[in-house]
Amino acid sequence: MEGHQAPPQPPRQVTLAPREAWRRPARVEPVPGTPFGLIVYGSPQVTSGPAVGSLVTGIASLLVAMVVFCFGLVGAPDGWGPVVAGAFGILAGGLGLSGVGLGMAGLRQTRPQVPGGPGAVPGGHHGPAPGVPPGGPQGVPPGVPAGVRPGVPQAGTQRPASGRGLAVAGLICGASGVLITAGALVLSSVIAFS
Repeated sequence: MEGHQAPPQPPRQVTLAPREAWRRPARVEPVPGTPFGLIVYGSPQVTSGPAVGSLVTGIASLLVAMVVFCFGLVGAPDGWGPVVAGAFGILAGGLGLSGVGLGMAGLRQTRPQVPGGPGAVPGGHHGPAPGVPPGGPQGVPPGVPAGVRPGVPQAGTQRPASGRGLAVAGLICGASGVLITAGALVLSSVIAFS
């Protein structure tokens, strides 16, 4: 039986879990008159853009400040050091000041917010949803008010953006870049004109 082949097998159907299945819901809102509830997922936490920009410009400021320092010291005895260092110093100072400014904006953006304060979600509530019987809908343990999940931010609060450490690091790098640039310019000028 040389040309006999096994019949083709039908493809297996694989059911994938929804993308949100691994995340814990932010709250459960019951559907009145039914044993069902509506699961509401919170938005994922985002990284602060100004904090990332602060770190990038702060590091760039440090790198250009090192170029200012090197050109200032190498060219100071010949007299061209302060001029070239000054040209790069403008760039390093601008990057450093922008790193400091973006770092301050990133710190403001990543500051924890008070529930009900500025930036809170309007219409949010704490506690059981109106018209929910005391045991809660299916899937919510007894004793936990419906619509409230322990340890999960509720609708009246807004999670701050992450990246506070990036903002602090960018602020420090930017300030250091400005200080190194100023020191290098002063030092090269003293050496060149002495």
